[in-house]
Amino acid sequence: MRAPGGVIVCAAAAALFSGLQLTADEPGRAGEVRLAPARRLTNVKDAYPMASPDLTRVLFQSDRTGDWEIYVVRADGTQLVRLTNSAGPDVTPVWSPDGKRIVFAYERDAGDSEIYVMNADGSGQRRLTRQPGDDSHPHWSPDGSSIVFNSARATPDLTADWSK
Repeated sequence: MRAPGGVIVCAAAAALFSGLQLTADEPGRAGEVRLAPARRLTNVKDAYPMASPDLTRVLFQSDRTGDWEIYVVRADGTQLVRLTNSAGPDVTPVWSPDGKRIVFAYERDAGDSEIYVMNADGSGQRRLTRQPGDDSHPHWSPDGSSIVFNSARATPDLTADWSK
């Protein structure tokens, strides 16, 4: 995730870090990745970091409470805010292109997650899908008018052990 000043925020070793910098040798050319002094933004198990469209905040999921919930923090690591507080895992949050909404997956029933949307401050949570099968990993269309997601609705047996 790229933040102001070319700093990239990433999840590494189950915490959020800030410190990678992208530099371009010439305009329009990829450039190199340099590791600046990394600064740890969080100290617990966090995942799926995503910069807000204006690059001032980082949205992520964390199990710091023993249950996966969605949080937002300023890009400098201050002002941590918990956006969800539910009995099941709230995961894979994604900012809308305008930064006003967040889409995410919430697993109310064991093994059956659904897609939800909420305002950027965590208010107005609304369920979008209501089908048996795992609906997960949502993403916004570039203009914010549509949401796409993975689904296992056609999977014949959601309890099957697929690792064999």
